[in-house]
Amino acid sequence: MLDSLAPPDAPDRPAPRSRDYPWMSRECWLEHHERLRTLDPETKRGAELVFVGDSIVEGWDEAIFADAFARHHALRFGIGGDTTQNVLYRIAQGELSGLAPRVVVLLIGTNNFGLEAAPSDAVARGVLSVVRALATELPRARLVTLAILPREELPDAELRRGVLAANALVRAGIREPVVFADVGHHFLDSEGRIPSTLMEDFLHPTREGYRVLTAALEPILTPWLLGPAPK
Repeated sequence: MLDSLAPPDAPDRPAPRSRDYPWMSRECWLEHHERLRTLDPETKRGAELVFVGDSIVEGWDEAIFADAFARHHALRFGIGGDTTQNVLYRIAQGELSGLAPRVVVLLIGTNNFGLEAAPSDAVARGVLSVVRALATELPRARLVTLAILPREELPDAELRRGVLAANALVRAGIREPVVFADVGHHFLDSEGRIPSTLMEDFLHPTREGYRVLTAALEPILTPWLLGPAPK
């Protein structure tokens, strides 16, 4: 249960990165956050599409991302290894200030499983807390909350089951006008396995995986990006 977690690890409470990882120290995390927070104001004001999340957002193949989204002046506010509480902290510290996008896409939560072994209900509460924070920070934007992508190769793997349970809770907790979009099935074969061509480590999309993810998102996002501007 969420209440049994130590406060720094509670997925629905803002917190900065609390530990060093081989791929990123806490100091580097803070520097990355500061770069995003102080991004050129004109660049922020011009963004019609904003992605918020973790390494899956940060690591989006540049050419694929640009080809699909550059015309919308899209920006990515993703930091590798981030949990829901890290994103809540970044929002609270003004990282998204100055933005006025048409659409915001959120993808977060997998690291609460992989790095913290948080239970599904706690992860879902964390994701829904980020949804509320984004709706408050960017009230004029259409908010698209993506289901946590499947992870681990086999359909009966423990983390895969945990992700499914969390996604079901998030779906149940989402209210209009927020949109919940589950595109995870695009990463599964007919037996429910994740092909290594789409996720070599069964967590992060490969280049082909990003093609699949982008193609799944474009029909969801395009009507809002090309429709009347938000009021």
